[in-house]
Amino acid sequence: MKQTKDNTRVIGAKSVHELFTWNDAAFPVHMDMRSHTGGLMSFGRGMIHCRSSKQKLNTKSSTEAGVVGVSEYIPFNLWLTMFLKEQGYDLSKNVVFQDNESALRH
Repeated sequence: MKQTKDNTRVIGAKSVHELFTWNDAAFPVHMDMRSHTGGLMSFGRGMIHCRSSKQKLNTKSSTEAGVVGVSEYIPFNLWLTMFLKEQGYDLSKNVVFQDNESALRH
């Protein structure tokens, strides 16, 4: 962090009507066999929100870790969606990216 504190931070938007969310989970990476979730949201340029955290429960597979990961991060997407709506910005596109094919099918 100290080495990047003077770097320029870029936050922009192609459109405030298109929200993109990326989510991923690493299965199991902690000593207590819990997985880790990472997620971020963007309007197309830079991040407006990001989070990385240890999952709150143990999972049995990378598929389950992916489903739990989306479940833990989606509330941030929903909050931002509702906040924008109250500010007069309706989303025309709200895309959530998930790279685990098995998790997508559940």
